[in-house]
Amino acid sequence: MEEKVIKMNEVKSNTEPQTEKKKLSYEELENVANQLSAQNQQMYKQIQASNTSLFLARMDFLIKIAELSTKNSKHSFSDDFITKVYSEIEEAIFPKEEEVKNEPVNK
Repeated sequence: MEEKVIKMNEVKSNTEPQTEKKKLSYEELENVANQLSAQNQQMYKQIQASNTSLFLARMDFLIKIAELSTKNSKHSFSDDFITKVYSEIEEAIFPKEEEVKNEPVNK
């Protein structure tokens, strides 16, 4: 039995005017659902990769600020800001027990 593959752009949205209404068969709907599920998983992985990249970039900047504050006593950052920087680095390296338990399990 040959399976029909429906392209995502063939499925019209509700906002577009439809000249001909075609009811999809069960197999076609199943294919569309599988394609949407695969697309959803791919987008989720992209978001996770972006979040990781952003986290690492933020940590890099925080560490540079921390290094600057220890090397140069004439930095332009307030003591409160430096304290927040150190706190954020510490929380990233040593997360609290509650945060670890609440994190979703990656697929």
